[in-house]
Amino acid sequence: MHEMVYANRELSWLKFNERVLEEAARKDVPLAERLSFLSIYQSNLDEFFRVRVGTHVDQMHSDQEIRDNKTNMTSAEQIQCIFAAVHRLNTRKDEIFTELMMELEDAGVRGLLVRGRSTLAIDTSKVECDYYNFLRGDRSTISSYRGEYMTQYSWAEVTRSALRQQAAATPKSGSIPSYYVPPTGF
Repeated sequence: MHEMVYANRELSWLKFNERVLEEAARKDVPLAERLSFLSIYQSNLDEFFRVRVGTHVDQMHSDQEIRDNKTNMTSAEQIQCIFAAVHRLNTRKDEIFTELMMELEDAGVRGLLVRGRSTLAIDTSKVECDYYNFLRGDRSTISSYRGEYMTQYSWAEVTRSALRQQAAATPKSGSIPSYYVPPTGF
């Protein structure tokens, strides 16, 4: 019988998120999808730190030493490995981000993304998009809305719900700022 080798749950999850990141680097994937993969990578990582790393920090402050049941690593050891892996992954993410921004520039897209303090936002004034027009209260966009918004994605239901509510209300022009950061947590 072969000895089973188990991977640490947290490090295994980071390997999954690395595969998401690598999709953003693939040249055969359309540019807009590559940007989405980069965003998904970061969103996943943010949640990972809030939930999983946060749990390990809590366990480190516990009176008893808690060890992973598969690798026998303590929470402190897991966090040390997580930080090393994330440092490597974020270095790669920064490289991919730089590549994607250069590809956007080459495609004639300039100034679309605006950096803020720890945020990256879309300058909606530079985008012709039914969604942003809808949020601005454009009456023709609102009247043409038929209840469908990215139906292929389950997370878009939150946005569809908000769009339905706004369509039912009397629209007011200029309801979003020119720099719009989409809601998180989808």
